[in-house]
Amino acid sequence: GYQKLSEAKPPLCVAKDEDGMTFESTDLGRVMAKYCVAFKTMETMGEKLSAKTTMGELIECLSEAEEFQDFKPRQDQKKILEETNKKKDAIRYTIKKPVHTGGWTGARKVALLLQMAMSGGSIIEHR
Repeated sequence: GYQKLSEAKPPLCVAKDEDGMTFESTDLGRVMAKYCVAFKTMETMGEKLSAKTTMGELIECLSEAEEFQDFKPRQDQKKILEETNKKKDAIRYTIKKPVHTGGWTGARKVALLLQMAMSGGSIIEHR
């Protein structure tokens, strides 16, 4: 919790002054508070993202966010997800499902839906 926040190098979301008596939120901390972004999500983004991050890598990173952990695909959605994943006009980055990984995971579903939202499309119009 707090120990992790205040000791991050560089300060992730809480900075303290030289004497260690005054704390204030960093710009990143204010963004986290405003948009309710989990600390673990920001840590992951800090580790995985850089100025050279591609759009595909950004989508993958966002889809693995802590906020989406409970966003599992239901059985009745898997066929629709699979069909949409094959449509080049629906998504730009095909979701790869390596062998022995369980097929559609929550992160893969989120990655597909993020692409659909960014493109302004919907699954219904691509069925």
